[in-house]
Amino acid sequence: MSLKVFCLCAEWCRTCGDFRLAFDEVARARDGDRFAWVDVETHDDLLLRLDIEIETFPTLLILDAQRNVRFAGPVTPFAETVRRLCRSSGDGTIAAPPSSALVLRAQELIEALDGPH
Repeated sequence: MSLKVFCLCAEWCRTCGDFRLAFDEVARARDGDRFAWVDVETHDDLLLRLDIEIETFPTLLILDAQRNVRFAGPVTPFAETVRRLCRSSGDGTIAAPPSSALVLRAQELIEALDGPH
């Protein structure tokens, strides 16, 4: 199953800067999945319009091939965390409950970042 994995971070965040290497490492190892680094400050207007507030960095948003949100939330900044979440998202053992603006508006956010499909 192909996944879309978005990391929502801030350029000024040192933890995010360090995490970028691990995120990119996992991305290179997962053929067929799409990984994207999203600077929340670059997309501040979009996030504001969708009423999505990212308070903790790094935050991951993972969607399956049908665009179901499998995970949405802050993570520990380690490659193994991303690997484990991708594995669980890919085999369908986790699904994000619709309890946050990020989950509820994920489709709109992805369309704006990724374009319509």
